[in-house]
This record gives sequence, structure tokens and C-alpha cells, in this order.
Amino acid sequence: MYDKTFPSTAVILVPHGTREQAGVNQSLELCVEVFQELNRNFQRLPPFYVGFLEIARPSLEEMLESVVRNGNQKVIVVPIMLFDADHIKKDIPDLTRRAIESYAEKSVTVYITSAYGMRWRLLGLAMERQKEVLADGNLTREQTAYVMVARGTSDEAALRQVETVYELIGMTGYAHRKLCYFAAAEPRVEDVLEQVAQLEGIRSVLVQPYLLFEGYLTNHLRDLLEQSRQKWPHLRWVQTDVLWPSSSLVHILAEKVSDALLGSQRDTLPHDARVLVEGVTKSNSGSYRIVALPW
Repeated sequence: MYDKTFPSTAVILVPHGTREQAGVNQSLELCVEVFQELNRNFQRLPPFYVGFLEIARPSLEEMLESVVRNGNQKVIVVPIMLFDADHIKKDIPDLTRRAIESYAEKSVTVYITSAYGMRWRLLGLAMERQKEVLADGNLTREQTAYVMVARGTSDEAALRQVETVYELIGMTGYAHRKLCYFAAAEPRVEDVLEQVAQLEGIRSVLVQPYLLFEGYLTNHLRDLLEQSRQKWPHLRWVQTDVLWPSSSLVHILAEKVSDALLGSQRDTLPHDARVLVEGVTKSNSGSYRIVALPW
């Protein structure tokens, strides 16, 4: 139990956001469980908020405006995302800078943690999702084509991470393997589904959306698989669940928040933490810096 206080500090958890209420609810469930996990380890916690990056409310912009208007001088921003792509490298820092410049009257430091990234616990979780479907459907890997579907990004470093995840979680005995994306990268999921349907010697296709939560993309994928069933009825088309729910997702995120809180209090940040931007507020009554935490 950490007996620490965090004066003038706020934590904002940042899910991506979706129009699908099921995905919003799942995001909020994870945020609540992360807070409960931290509450067991700290005697005192700073206030926690949730701000969605896109579509859902409340938005990250609204939460940033609120905490800097309230005079918080340290803000921990925790993206709930799988990879460090443009949302974390560009969009969140830009939103943060605009909020600070517009509303902060005192000096403010914002720490942005990294995404989930490459974690063995996540890879193990993804493989468990495959096993669940294989067992329920009485499928054999030797006659199954495995397709991993990722969200997609133009960020080359993030794409390399996606490819590494694909190589590790899809390497266990499948007849064929394919990686594809919903958008922003090639190949696209529609093209790959058509390709695997033409393969010889397979009886089933196992499609895994490597995503945290339900949402538009998972529903769109279900529609694509239903179309595939109609077009190629000789094959069994099955889809795994998303990664949530899982205690691993809670523990990893709680570790990130804990490390960021303790590091920001002691000002002992990792040696490879980067100052993304720093300057003065528009009123010239305060300064700011935005720091990327790389662990």
C-alpha cells in the first residue's frame, strides 16, 4: 500500500471511442476496474476522469479543459490503445497543447503514457481467444486458415509492431495465415477474405479482430463474414472475441498509471522520456510542457 499524496494532479483515461454503446460500456468497465485496482494499492488517489478521443462523450478535450481550468498542475493522460500510432504521437499531444494554451493560468506538466504495445500477457490473451473458438467449433488448426485483422495506421513503427504480434500469435500450426487491416494500410480485410476462400485444403477460416473492445469495426467484420458464408458456404467462417474482458488488460494499465504517478511525483522519469512540446500559455501567466512516457 503506497501512502502517497498527489496534490494538484489529475488522471485522464482515454479510450478511442465508438458509436456502439456496447463498446462504450466496455471501455468504461475497464476504466472502473483500473481505478479499483489502483485503489487497493494506494491509500490516496488523485481524481480520475474518462475522456474519449473520438465520437463518444465526454471527450478528451472536455476533460482537459476541465482539469486545467481547475488548476491541476500535473495531468497524467493514459491512452487505452494497443499501439503507439498517430493518435498517441500527434492527436493527443495536439489536443493537450491547445487546451493548456487556452485555459491554464498556472504552469502545467502533462505526462502521456504509451499504448499497451508488445506485452506477452496480451499475446497470450489473443491466443486464448483463438483456443476458445477452436474448442467451441471443434476446429483443427491443420485445416484452418487464420486471419488477423488490425485497425490499421500509416505509422510505420506501429505497423511493424502489428506484424510482430501477427507472427507470434498466428504461428501455431495453422494451414495458412494472413494479416490484414480495416483501413489506412494494405491488404484490406475484404481482399484477404476473398483470397483465403480460394485456398485449397482448408475447411474453416478463423478471423481474429485484434482490438480491445466491440464497436463499429467488429460489427462490420461480422457482416463481412456473413457475406463470406453466403458466397463460400463450403467453408466455416468463425470470428474470435475482442481482448476485453481480461484481468491482464486491467493490470497492465494500472501499472502504467502507477508508474506515471510515482515518477511524476519524484520527477524521476525514464531516461528516454521525451518532451514533445513546451511553451507558455496564451495569457502568458503560465508555462507548460508535454512529456511522452515511453515504457
